[in-house]
Parts: sequence; structure tokens; C-alpha cells
Amino acid sequence: MVSRRKILLAAPALMACSMPLAARAAGSGDYPNRLVKIIIANPPGGDDDTLSRWLAETMTAELGQPVIVENRGGGATTVGGYTVASADPDGYTILCLTTSGIVQTVLRDNLQYGLDDFAPILGIGGYPVALVVSEASNITTIDELAAVAK
Repeated sequence: MVSRRKILLAAPALMACSMPLAARAAGSGDYPNRLVKIIIANPPGGDDDTLSRWLAETMTAELGQPVIVENRGGGATTVGGYTVASADPDGYTILCLTTSGIVQTVLRDNLQYGLDDFAPILGIGGYPVALVVSEASNITTIDELAAVAK
């Protein structure tokens, strides 16, 4: 059994869960009335997989409908992303998207989908981020760093 402490420790690894056109499904009074799939865009065993499996158990109990997790790793998260982007926009296929999945939509201009194909429904965690430079650089602001980078 996964403890709440483990979930809270794993949560920063998972940035957001998204599904295409979530608003359409939310407007349906009988949602859900069949199986819901959470697609993980990474191989099994990672923090997003562990957290999503716990979330699926919780959702199954709360919704009274089965919620399963399906791993679709590959292509640096693009296989899972494409799977959900091309699914029916009915709210029954949900994507757990980590930072790398978001980055792929920015870095790759040959993807058949983009971030605008998804609607965020739940932010689960975030990464604390720090931008650092060598003390010897004498850079003290972002503007100074940008000037040096240019």
C-alpha cells in the first residue's frame, strides 16, 4: 500500500494531468459511465506511474467506475501524448504529463499535437527550480545572465 507520505514525496515528479477538451466531458451529467484510462507517457516504475496508480485506485472508489493506468512510453513522452491527443475528446482518456512532455511540445516542431490539444484538469506537484551561476561570474540578476548569454 502506498502511504500519503510517499505520495507527497512523489508528487513533485508529476506536473499535471491533462485530457483533451476536458470541459466537454465535465458538462456531461452522467460522466463517467464507463472505464477511464490514465495514460502515462513514460515506462512503468517512475514517480508519475506510482502516483497515477494510486490516483486510479482513489478515482475508482470515488467514481464507481474502473480507472486504469496504461503506460505508453517512448519518443521522450510523445507516444503517450499522441495517444491522448488523438483519442476521442470525451474525458475517458487522461494524460499524466510530466515536465519532459511539456518540453517536447516546445522543442519539436514535427509533433502532430501541441499543448493546446489538452486542457489541464489537475496540478499535482511541481519542481522547485533554481538558476545558479558561478560566484566568479559576477552575474547577480537574470538580465545580466541574459546579456552574457546573448
